[in-house]
Amino acid sequence: MKKITFTIFIVFTLFSCTTYYQIYNVTPFNEMEIHDDYIVFENEDCRVLYDMWAEGGSSSYMLLNLTEENLYIHLDECFFVLNDYAYDLFKGREFSSNYDRLIAASQTEKSTANVTGLNNFKLLQTNQLSITNTLYSSLQVGKEIRYKEKKVICIPPFTYKMIPSYNIQDRIIKYCEMEEYPNENKGSTLEFTDENTPLLFENIISYSLDSVENLKNKIRNSFYVDAIENYHKNSIFEPYDIMDCGKVVESSKYNIMMAPYRFYNVYGVDE
Repeated sequence: MKKITFTIFIVFTLFSCTTYYQIYNVTPFNEMEIHDDYIVFENEDCRVLYDMWAEGGSSSYMLLNLTEENLYIHLDECFFVLNDYAYDLFKGREFSSNYDRLIAASQTEKSTANVTGLNNFKLLQTNQLSITNTLYSSLQVGKEIRYKEKKVICIPPFTYKMIPSYNIQDRIIKYCEMEEYPNENKGSTLEFTDENTPLLFENIISYSLDSVENLKNKIRNSFYVDAIENYHKNSIFEPYDIMDCGKVVESSKYNIMMAPYRFYNVYGVDE
């Protein structure tokens, strides 16, 4: 009998993907200060701080109470507005978190035995030997904690809280005038005014002082995108060393475009 051997070849086609970044440059409308870490709005009652640098852009903000009274944020009257469409900050949601802990348990087993032998005086002697074994074990106990979203947030005097909000724009914007896949040596940029910008957005913040029932104040922090830039990943990342006590503990890369008045979206193309 002839033995026939079949050899099967499997061919894999490998694809690589080149990464690009679309960077959005943001300009505030009202009088706000741009610092290295935050865009800052301030009045006599509070200070509002923005850091928009995130994929999709963050419209969340920190609010610092500058008064000697409690400051109450009325989330049901706070909104994120994007191109004239108002999104509610309060949705009456219910959240849950899991709490796990270990419980240690032990069990003791005791046994005895008679041992016979010669003592120091060469006399026959029988002694009772006791042996104790302790067995340890652990049990993981889980508990789910549920809580509802608060309609009113209280910020004590001279403290701050983070107010979560929406992403600004979670997908890239394409223009015929912009090169979608620029090379590593240069980017592709398109500039806008406040009249033709593709992204016009604001946070409307409602708050009261000392009591929930007191007169409510309104803050409107408005922004617009004044430029969009497309970059090859290699053109905007540079290496840096993480130092600890004067020694390099890790080498990494950082995005040189990172700033509180910018945000980005990542996209790619298969090669």
